[in-house]
Amino acid sequence: MGSSPIKNIRLYEVLVDRIKGLIKSEKLRPGDKLPSEREMMDMFGVSRSVIREAFRVLESRGIVDSRPGGGRYLMSEIDRPAGLMPLYNMEYGTIADLLEAREIVEADVVKLACVRAERKDINRLRSIVNDLIYRDNLKLKEYREKDMDLEFHIALAGATHNFMLKEILNIQMQFARNLNIKGYINDKEWLVLCEDHIDILRAVEDKNIDKAHALIKRHIESLKKTILSEDVSSRHRKG
Repeated sequence: MGSSPIKNIRLYEVLVDRIKGLIKSEKLRPGDKLPSEREMMDMFGVSRSVIREAFRVLESRGIVDSRPGGGRYLMSEIDRPAGLMPLYNMEYGTIADLLEAREIVEADVVKLACVRAERKDINRLRSIVNDLIYRDNLKLKEYREKDMDLEFHIALAGATHNFMLKEILNIQMQFARNLNIKGYINDKEWLVLCEDHIDILRAVEDKNIDKAHALIKRHIESLKKTILSEDVSSRHRKG
């Protein structure tokens, strides 16, 4: 008499799905902080080691980012196709490579966004830059900690309604996080760069293709000058 084999599902694999369910139910967005390990232990009734193993899986899939002493943050949408995941874990590529790729891709992304952006896309972009417009210092600090400047560029790609372009921008922005781009930029420089987002948004909303294209090119050129200067690189290494 035969019997069906019982699949041995490891506890952390079950927990991965539970955490993904939590992310969906709470409508968390990239950049949002996830509950602490202690909160997760109480929430799901599992040990710390199981929590950590589940997060290790989520990190390897490019869904969650662990920051030493700063908790864990949602990095990208949880429904991202698995085929693109290896690109998020590349350990090579320089900042110069990233900025060159961004300049090439985003120059066309912003032109397509001018043509295709719908009201919901404009509202999403506006929700990201609103904290800059009103200059709330506490909000500005939160904006930087959550990498919302990067999310602006991802949302801009989303406004093209082209799946692959958004995925390419997601990959580029993840490289920006991995390379700690913001570590090269002081608060004053960062604010000036982020103010570009307001002008870019207005150009996209006005469907002014030439202006939007010129603004994004200027924005990335400013990034290059700020980040790739020898003085800034030296300052970053010392820090």
